[in-house]
Amino acid sequence: MTSPYPAVKDEAKRLQEKIRLLEQSQKNKDRLAYWNLEDAAKDALARPVPKKGVCPFTVELDRVGFARVLGFSLVDFSNDPECYLINSLRITAFRFEEFRDCTPISKTVAYFAGSGFEKSLFGGAQVITEEEVWVDRENAIKERVDLSRLEIPDFFENRVMKFTHTFCQRMQELLDDDFTVEFPQWNRSAFGVAWHLRGIDGLLMDAFEDPEWFCGFLRFINQARMQWSDQRQKFLNVKKMPCSLYNDEVGVPVLSPELYREFVLPSEKEIGAYYGGINYWHSCGDTTPLFKDINTIPNLSMVHVGGWSDEKVAMRDLSPDKAVQKSMRPYDEIIGALDRAAMRRRLVEIKENLAGRLMSVSADALQVVNSCKQDMAALKVWIDQANDILLDQ
Repeated sequence: MTSPYPAVKDEAKRLQEKIRLLEQSQKNKDRLAYWNLEDAAKDALARPVPKKGVCPFTVELDRVGFARVLGFSLVDFSNDPECYLINSLRITAFRFEEFRDCTPISKTVAYFAGSGFEKSLFGGAQVITEEEVWVDRENAIKERVDLSRLEIPDFFENRVMKFTHTFCQRMQELLDDDFTVEFPQWNRSAFGVAWHLRGIDGLLMDAFEDPEWFCGFLRFINQARMQWSDQRQKFLNVKKMPCSLYNDEVGVPVLSPELYREFVLPSEKEIGAYYGGINYWHSCGDTTPLFKDINTIPNLSMVHVGGWSDEKVAMRDLSPDKAVQKSMRPYDEIIGALDRAAMRRRLVEIKENLAGRLMSVSADALQVVNSCKQDMAALKVWIDQANDILLDQ
């Protein structure tokens, strides 16, 4: 593909210089002071634990939202490393300058290979259009196969990994020495990858009809992740550290507390043991009835409490050593929230409910629903309110 940025090297240098200045600013030093960054799991977004006594908040548009606001092609962004690099640098600078939140800036380009990245390692595809980059709807494994015949994807030789290596190498070649491309992590949980490969209907039937196969399938996916991660660590010469666990597929009513406890939780504990802990456990679903079980995962640092989960129950069921990241409902509480008094009350409520806990609030997965101008204005209203309430000591 011919790059849409013929002067990409010059543009990359200009944007890098801008980011260098922003990184050294007092504003960035103030933002860095909210977080414990040393042990943060690195993925498309760093997931640091907040420091004690503060309630920082972060704002993040979905990639579709950034494409709409900044005016780039999502298809080119996903397929062309030059397009990805330039627009990632643009996003980094834009987010820091336009969103008055607590997100610091760094000289890192994090390569997010898509929510279907892990599925694609096993032969599945990702849907890439100007409206979405998502998991395809076809089941890559259509029946219960002999698990011993399944192949673990190789970090170097796998088709998707060859593309990933080439993509990241090209971006690094265009960056100055003080900037780094963050190679993608395997973040999706075993249950999430199994869902993508078998489909939720097939997977739940597996659990009921052949639980031994179901548990073996989750173990196979964990083994694949561990082998892939071993290769990644050697390739990048980095140490093993507590991981992120992205679990959007986990939530009621699709997955009952009993099914989670018996079948899914053991696989999460297994992968946590391999990494030496889980830095960040995430699900956008309703996990309210699952917090007691999630709390039993050893060496778990921070739990995401999604917009449809009850933070009061999280406070009750999660031990005090667990940090909590509370997410807002993107439309109801931010983009489409017309009642500013109600918006303030909700922020006050969240801060009071999480009092005494290591806590942060996130406004993420935001998309342009109406128009860029209207939704960005609504977002900035919420940011102003969050500054007044969450950062008020």
